[in-house]
Amino acid sequence: CDSLINPPSLIAPAAKRPGGKADNSHQSVEGTIRLYTVVNHADQASRGPTAIRNPGMQPLVPYYSFLIFHVAERQCAISVDRVQEIMPMAALVTPPAAPPILAGFLSLGGSAIAVLRLEHLLGLEESPPRLFTSLLLLRGINPASAFMVPRVDQIVTIAEAVIQSVPAGHSFGDCASGIFILEDQPVVILSPDHVLLEKERQCLLSFAAAEQARLREIEKVVA
Repeated sequence: CDSLINPPSLIAPAAKRPGGKADNSHQSVEGTIRLYTVVNHADQASRGPTAIRNPGMQPLVPYYSFLIFHVAERQCAISVDRVQEIMPMAALVTPPAAPPILAGFLSLGGSAIAVLRLEHLLGLEESPPRLFTSLLLLRGINPASAFMVPRVDQIVTIAEAVIQSVPAGHSFGDCASGIFILEDQPVVILSPDHVLLEKERQCLLSFAAAEQARLREIEKVVA
């Protein structure tokens, strides 16, 4: 878990987070390409159709629904199929020596849910939990995880045609799968499966197993 101490660059054509060695010879003179500039790699998106919100009739083209939320004042999205539940911020248990990406664990029905600092994972400026901070409980992630985000905005339904793909290698770990324009602002679609590096995932699995064991011991005492 030592490599998890330093925050990663959010979007960069590199194979490792900062601290590891990677071939960055093809990066721009500005250095790391950040998530909020990825729209420059699909500049035609700003001239394309805008998002369709709450369509009144079934569209004749493929469409998708996304949960829109803010991370460090930037708009991001996750497919609603990957969000199991949206929860308000809750009390967390943070184990000793936890990596910075881990805000702590939430006990939900006897299960330990790893709450991840999405701002830290994406290399953005972090903000302390506030009134509107939300936890996005993810579906199909191991270990069971939730993203901690400063604000959830809305759910939108958009046509497939408005989504511009992000080329492989233009986002860190290919964590950004596409972008679209909503109210003249770029929205980056995140892939929950690619936000964590494999080493980070293995580290979280170890912490999650320890926290789950702790919860079982508490249940025995209470019983």
